[in-house]
Amino acid sequence: MPASVLKKEKTGSPAPSGSRRKWPLALGAAILVCAGVFAAGQLREANNAVVISPTDTALLARTDLQDSVSATGTVESAHSMTVYSTKAYTVQEVLVEVGDRVEEGQLLCRLDDQNIRNQIESQEASLNAAQSSSNAAVNSARDNYQQFKASLENGTNASLISAENAVTNAYNAWQTAQEAYDRYWAGLQAGENTTLLAQETTLRNAQNGVNNAYDGLATAEESVEDAYEAVEEAEEALEDAEDLLADARRSRKDLQKELETLEADIETLEAEQGDLKTQIAQAADEAAKAALQLQLDEVEAELDSKNDKMLPLQLQQAQAESAWQTALSTVEQLEAAVKQAEQAAEMAEKQVDTCRDAITTAEENLLTVQKQYSAALTGVDNTLADYAKNVDTAKQAYETAKASLEAAKVAAENQLKAYQNSLNTAYAGANKETMEVGLRQLKAELEGTEITSPMTGTVTAVYAEVGSAGSGLLFIIEDAENFVIATSVKDYDIAAVKVGTPAVIRSDATGEARYAGKVESIAPTANKTAMGVTDTSGDISFATDVTVTDKDTDLRIGLSVRLNFIVAEEKGALAAPYDAVYTNGAGRSCVMTARRQEDGSYLLEEVPVEVGLETDLDIAVKGNGLTEGTVVICGPEQYTQYLGQAVWVGSAERSGLLGGF
Repeated sequence: MPASVLKKEKTGSPAPSGSRRKWPLALGAAILVCAGVFAAGQLREANNAVVISPTDTALLARTDLQDSVSATGTVESAHSMTVYSTKAYTVQEVLVEVGDRVEEGQLLCRLDDQNIRNQIESQEASLNAAQSSSNAAVNSARDNYQQFKASLENGTNASLISAENAVTNAYNAWQTAQEAYDRYWAGLQAGENTTLLAQETTLRNAQNGVNNAYDGLATAEESVEDAYEAVEEAEEALEDAEDLLADARRSRKDLQKELETLEADIETLEAEQGDLKTQIAQAADEAAKAALQLQLDEVEAELDSKNDKMLPLQLQQAQAESAWQTALSTVEQLEAAVKQAEQAAEMAEKQVDTCRDAITTAEENLLTVQKQYSAALTGVDNTLADYAKNVDTAKQAYETAKASLEAAKVAAENQLKAYQNSLNTAYAGANKETMEVGLRQLKAELEGTEITSPMTGTVTAVYAEVGSAGSGLLFIIEDAENFVIATSVKDYDIAAVKVGTPAVIRSDATGEARYAGKVESIAPTANKTAMGVTDTSGDISFATDVTVTDKDTDLRIGLSVRLNFIVAEEKGALAAPYDAVYTNGAGRSCVMTARRQEDGSYLLEEVPVEVGLETDLDIAVKGNGLTEGTVVICGPEQYTQYLGQAVWVGSAERSGLLGGF
């Protein structure tokens, strides 16, 4: 390959110098003897050209560039409310289920109001009862009230003790679940999960196997190309040698015929010489002898002329014979070479088939390993999700236990009030007005046994169960049409992501759908641990809420989503590959353009540019004369020495530089 031809290889190692021209060079001497040095002159002319590989060129194009920050999050309702009850009555009827849409004030469940109704009936009966039983009722009510009040004051109330123990146990279970989750997450962040490490190694090996198989195929295909090139060149050399053999055969035949003619002429002249000598010896007349002598001198002169031609002609005939033998030997050798080159081409094609089979096997193995790796990732995600679910469940149980404790306290207070009401009722047994006040209070308590919705929305959780205590958390009502994404922003991205920053939202559950959102709020402080200090177990991050601005989406509360915060954007930018921009000796950012000339060559020029938004692959550029479709050079540093010169793009043969040699 000429030293001046520049070529950038895509994959694999470059072939050793001269390896693709070894066979033609072996025949070069014989071909040059037969065909002259015309082709050599063409090759030297081609060596003065510079050829740039098409893979080192690109076209400027208009496109929209974006710089984004990635995050993950969970879909939550934009507005939700919890429904609690402080009534210590059992649930009698639940009227809604999870997923039901309810209106504000709609009845959700009823508590068992029989006790209150009984009290109301008792109060109403007491109004008509005889005053004779009022003293006994007062004593009984006083005893009940004082005993219950004493149990509250000295901390011996069984219901409150049980509820407090439940809160302590639930908190401990929550902390244990949180610690287990933190340990597993820290192991993942540190890259210490052995299952993933093993699967990643297997995946890399499988990918390397595919790459190696493709490299082998490229080498085999190049060998096929080289083999058929050798066959073509050997056949051309054979044709030239056969032409030389035919020329040598004709020359040998012509010289042989000329030599035979000369020998016949000499033989005739020698016979004539002998006759003339005999006639001279027999002639008696001197005049006759003189005439014969003149004839003899002429014959001998011609004979000497013929003999003088004999030796050079014999030498030419010997040389023609030798040239014919040499050409015949060359033809036989080239016939064998053609056969050998054809066999090499067949073997190279078989090697290509073998390499394609190897690629199929390697790709099948890679697909299997990719599935195994995906399964491993799913397994890790599921395990992490299980830990997270355990934390949420334990935390919810803790919140429920606290609510139950508060409900138990309220129930105890209500019970104390009920005993007090009973006592007051007893005291007022003979006082109709007092008993009517107590009756009104009981009726108000009766209204509290009907639990209604505090807002219009969708029921997303139902904790009320028929027969269970009606105190504590009973329902969760959420807005299922307007969503907020609960996410976080890393400390190193907090300068780029601001309130109002647009976001693109995706989820595996919604397929290829993309939903718009914007940052609604960012926490003023980093996320903290349960101890109230900044969480440094992983990347420091700030809790962030993103409002989903699109309506009628397929998102659901609780879905995991991926977000891209659009922190920078340049629409309609003139984009160049990242590796096409370089810094020249003057310290300016530049691109190297290739401007097509009339003869098909390209003129290399350096154009200073202003660079704009950068992505992983492209960079926005502005420069004098740069338009969409302008040809630029990738990796231009290796071509700066040719600035201002005409070069060719593509192989030398396709550019017409070698004249088909």
